[in-house]
Parts: sequence; structure tokens; C-alpha cells
Amino acid sequence: MVFLKSARSVEAITKPGYHRCGRGLYLQVTINGTKSWIFRYKSPVTHKQREMGLGSLNIVSLAKAREIASECHLQLLKAIDPIEERKRIKQTALLKQAKAMTFEEVAERCIDSKKPEWKNVKHVQQWSNSLKAYAYPVFGKLSISDLTTDLILKSLEPIWITKTETATRVRQRIETVWDWAKARGYVDGENPARLRGHLDKLLANPAKVKKVKHHAAVAYCVLAVERDLKLCAPIHDALLIESSNDQIDTDVTKLKECMSEASEGVLGNGKICRVDAEIVKYPDRYMDDQGQEMWDKIMILLAKRQGQLTRYPRNTDALST
Repeated sequence: MVFLKSARSVEAITKPGYHRCGRGLYLQVTINGTKSWIFRYKSPVTHKQREMGLGSLNIVSLAKAREIASECHLQLLKAIDPIEERKRIKQTALLKQAKAMTFEEVAERCIDSKKPEWKNVKHVQQWSNSLKAYAYPVFGKLSISDLTTDLILKSLEPIWITKTETATRVRQRIETVWDWAKARGYVDGENPARLRGHLDKLLANPAKVKKVKHHAAVAYCVLAVERDLKLCAPIHDALLIESSNDQIDTDVTKLKECMSEASEGVLGNGKICRVDAEIVKYPDRYMDDQGQEMWDKIMILLAKRQGQLTRYPRNTDALST
């Protein structure tokens, strides 16, 4: 076996095979001409012969390869297997990176992993919407490992009495996300969102909180405004919004989500109202007398809302109820 002493000899060698360059250090040349470094040693753990790749010659020079091989020999003197040590260092780095993931990032991964077990698509939307509305604004951008009881209380206390059922679900979802992260090794210790023996000592008992009754339309309006929808008027159990032709489909979807979420909060016990949407364009929809009469009534309501009794201008903007 040829012993390669210099960088020039390493560059010049073309014969396929292993070429010794130091104690346990070899240059591997393939039949395609590619060259890479190999460190051969006997594991102090398994007592078996092992080979550890040190990188390509294009990246790692002879001097650097000899330096790495020397470090490996020092590890062997301490009964440390170099390959296993490299795995440990890599896993530690990955764990450190994972612990730096934000709560929002972990929550989205948690939701994605649990989607297959949720038969109802709306359940996925409710999970995301509730966390976006109440958890993310408080600690969504913070590391999952930085989540504390105080932060969770900051997100729950404003709605614990007025929206007890929603708050209860938000807490449960935060708890699930944290447990998911713990199972992955991203966090350790006690779950700061757990209820029994923890938050139940700080928050009122949900079962004993007097329910605040809301008219569904009020809840619809509040959520619609929060989601940046252009609300015109509530009409009985419906909402009238204004939207441009190219935006109407997106806004209708957002409004449906608002109404489903609001109905769940008002009805309780996981009940959700069926939500339908009808898209109409003025003047095509209201050309008959009955339609015109209805349109005039709506325009009067809008005019009163705007503080003036002027007729609404005719255009092709779309409306959804």
C-alpha cells in the first residue's frame, strides 16, 4: 500500500483504492476518480473495526484530515467512539435548534401531524383560528421552551369569564401543543398549560362560571371586524359585507369561518350552525320590484349607519349575506 506523505502526492494519485496518509487515515479513490478521506479504527465500545468519513478532498485538505484524525485518536484514548460522538454532537445541535422553534411553528407542526385523526375539516380550522386569535398574539413568536404560566394566563384571562368555552378549548389546545413538543424532546418539565393542580388554582372553575349570553349576530360582527372584513350590516341571523369582485371568494370563506366559530361560542357543547353564503351583484340581482324594494331597505340601513340618507351608488361591487 502506497503511503502518501505530501499534498502533491495526494493530488497526483489516481489508482482506485485506499491509500494510507497517516495513522488510521486513508485517502479513498473511486473508479470514477473522486477522492475522499476515511478514518479507520477499532471501536472502544463494540471492539469492531469501523470506518468514519471525514469529507471530500475538494473540501478537506491533507493537513485538515490529519488534524481531524488526531482528534479522533484523542477520543479513542478516552474510550469514546468518534462516530457515536459525532452523532451525539449533531443530535445536541438539532435539539438546541428545535428548542429555539417558536410556539407558532411547533403548533403548526402539531396540527399537521394530527390532521389525519380529525375527520372534520372544520376542526382543523377551529384549532388554527383559535390559536391565531388568542395564543399567537401573546407568545406565538416566542420559543416553545420560553412558554410560562404567566404568558398562558395573559392569553386566557381576558376571555376566561366572557368566553369561557372558547378559553377552555384554547387552553386545551395549548396544552396539547406543549405535550406534543415534549414528546419530541423540544421541551421538558411540567406542562405550564395543564389545568389540574395548576391553572385550576389560578382561574375560576369553568363549570361554575356564569355563562354570558350573546346574540349570535353580535358575535358574528365582532369576529368579522377582527378579520378585517368590510361589514355593512347585520340582518337577523346573517351579515352583509362588501367586497370587490376579485376578493369576494376569499372574504366569503373568511366570513363563513367567523360565523361557524361564533356559533360554536354561542351555542356551546361543540355545536356549530350550518353556514350558507349567497353572492349578489347590484344591479343584476335586484331588477324586479320585490328585489328593488329589498335593496332600498338595505340601502336605508346603510345610509343610517353612515349618518346620511343618500342613495347607495350603483356599481359592480359584490355583496355577501
